[in-house]
Amino acid sequence: MSDWFDLVPGWLGRKLKPEDGAPLQDIDAAVKKIAAQGFSVPAALRALHLRLGACKPLMRGFNRFVAPSAWKVLDGHLLFLDENQDVCQWILDADSRVWMVVNEERHPEELTLGDFLAVVLPYQLAQGGWPCTADMVLPLADATAVRQKIAIELGWPEIVRHNGLTIYGKDASMLWWLDPARDDTDQHLFVSCLHQSDLDDLCSRFGFADLG
Repeated sequence: MSDWFDLVPGWLGRKLKPEDGAPLQDIDAAVKKIAAQGFSVPAALRALHLRLGACKPLMRGFNRFVAPSAWKVLDGHLLFLDENQDVCQWILDADSRVWMVVNEERHPEELTLGDFLAVVLPYQLAQGGWPCTADMVLPLADATAVRQKIAIELGWPEIVRHNGLTIYGKDASMLWWLDPARDDTDQHLFVSCLHQSDLDDLCSRFGFADLG
């Protein structure tokens, strides 16, 4: 699996356990069923479910990864991820490229599956997989400077930058934001954590407001 997998124990605050994964026989049965429909399940998707398929914070903390038993081939593409409000879905083509489907229209994510997982899995935690989140609202004119100041002071590595989403993170804490829309006059900046004590520290240091 790609480098994001090395970050998972830090995200979970513990070592991985065998029970974090889905049963091997269930995954292989699903792979065989999909192969009979003419689609080869990517090794990265099989590995994801084998290692993390039952890990709820990552697999269902925000959007919902489709269980192997429910995989479907639609017009030559494999449905593997549902959006949390059923507004869109994500599918894979035969070259492991990811597409978003909205109102039956396909839009390329411009990422292969491994790189897509490196974006979406930490976002799963930031958007609900972790229980603790705080934000601050910044005037748009000040947002870039404040973001940079906080990121520099924290010294965390950037782990995601894609399609308007930026995430910095270390272990079980993340600083993140979405680029503002065209007509926005302010911007929300968020911190998300596994542990309340870490969130309390970030709120105290930088003035974030706890959303809990």
